Amino acid sequence: MKSTVAIDKQTVNIKFIAKLIFLLLLLGTFVYSGTAYFNQFAHKKKQKTEQKNSNRTKSNSKNDSNWQNKKNSGKNEPHKNQNVKETLKKQIEKYKNEIEKLKQKTNKTKEEGELLKRLKIKKKRLLKQLNQKGETHWRK
Repeated sequence: MKSTVAIDKQTVNIKFIAKLIFLLLLLGTFVYSGTAYFNQFAHKKKQKTEQKNSNRTKSNSKNDSNWQNKKNSGKNEPHKNQNVKETLKKQIEKYKNEIEKLKQKTNKTKEEGELLKRLKIKKKRLLKQLNQKGETHWRK
């Protein structure tokens, strides 16, 4: 004699859905914890590369204030005249102030507009001269 158990199809479906939800939640927690774990290492690696890059730029950068304190020995080192640099800075400031005054003016005439363009060009040229490092030894 065989015993038969009558189970509703609804209870079977509910059990299956419950197991499926549980497995998906379990899988989701593993995936989330795995990505969080590996992101921790990726963040540390990113910090190390940023630190290396910042060290490179600091050592190669000649715009730092420490660069002027370093010893400039060697025939190919920049050697722009410091007095010329100071006068260029003063001229640039003068042009900046004039440009600001012209920009603040609301109704400009055609001549004032052209003057503004010329002043910007002069300022740009002076900035280029200021940033020049000077001739090296091998150039004549």
